[in-house]
Amino acid sequence: MQKIVMPDSLYIATNENATGKRMVALGVMELAMRRFDRVHFFRPVVRRYPHEDQSIRLMRSRYQITTDPDEMAGVTRIEARRMLAEDRYEGLIQRIQQKFKRLQETCDFVIVEGTSFQGLAQEIEFELNSDIAVNLGCAIMPVYSARGKSVEDSVQSIHIGNDSISDRGGQVIATVLNQINPANESELRSAYTQASSDSLAPLYLLPEEPLLRQPTLREIQVGLNAKKFSGDEATFDREVTRLKVAAMLLPDFLERLFPSSLVITPGDRSDILAGCALASLDANGPSPAGILLTGGMLPPLAVQQLICNTSGMPVLL
Repeated sequence: MQKIVMPDSLYIATNENATGKRMVALGVMELAMRRFDRVHFFRPVVRRYPHEDQSIRLMRSRYQITTDPDEMAGVTRIEARRMLAEDRYEGLIQRIQQKFKRLQETCDFVIVEGTSFQGLAQEIEFELNSDIAVNLGCAIMPVYSARGKSVEDSVQSIHIGNDSISDRGGQVIATVLNQINPANESELRSAYTQASSDSLAPLYLLPEEPLLRQPTLREIQVGLNAKKFSGDEATFDREVTRLKVAAMLLPDFLERLFPSSLVITPGDRSDILAGCALASLDANGPSPAGILLTGGMLPPLAVQQLICNTSGMPVLL
């Protein structure tokens, strides 16, 4: 039986969109930072510009990485599509490899997050990721999703994907099945073990966590191009689980207010704003995540002081 050698780089690949591989990459990055002195992050293909890539921005911010974003990315999606259309498959991989090797020379371990199955070349994208990983010399950790799939379909997806990686010369060092129903964990492990008795790669099961799919106030602010009216920077990282349009009287509104809601209301609804501010002070109450003011109106000064100075409620305009 072949022994797995500890790699100096890990490629996180997937076979479809929305598998949660960015969160898996974040977790692996956290572990790598504890083990190695110099850890870097790389994306072979980014959507437009490296400095706009969400994963690169996340890793640079979370781990204070000072490397220029351009050095952390291979090519843009447009460049990749053009090279594939021109039948320059090997040239594309070589170009990514050159960028990766320059980055790898500066660190002890590199985590690579593969493509996201969003407009590149889905019919060959999984194979492309496998070939990139092999040429970069990375071990591979595929991330699959169990959302909306039966146990049988989930296990079959793993085997088809892992067999494809192995057929192209890749080394699967571990497999992650994300977004599982916790009630299916034992059945999934049993089905995987029965079909993988000779496999060296362990299987890690991660439960579905709906909160991870919710946008933060900051993401909503960026999406709406809204302005910050009040609230500390940290409060804009709150997840928003519901949108609540406040157009009724305060007592009726409070009965329908849920925790972590983004309350959307005109700026002249002082009653709603005061109610939200007070609700946020109740540890057991339905504290909103924040408020979005509409209509181009600001509340009276006394209400502004209640929101800003007393409750610290984040407010967008």
